[in-house]
Amino acid sequence: MSLGCDVTTYYAAKVELGSRDLYRNEINLNNPYNTRRTKYGR
Repeated sequence: MSLGCDVTTYYAAKVELGSRDLYRNEINLNNPYNTRRTKYGR
């Protein structure tokens, strides 16, 4: 299950929070801080 937390996704993508919207490829990054991506790739 995805938590869908933007804060951790911004941290994972190394983008300053609120500076811009995340790109789809940043949302789909596979790393331990990204809570938007599930282990099933959704």
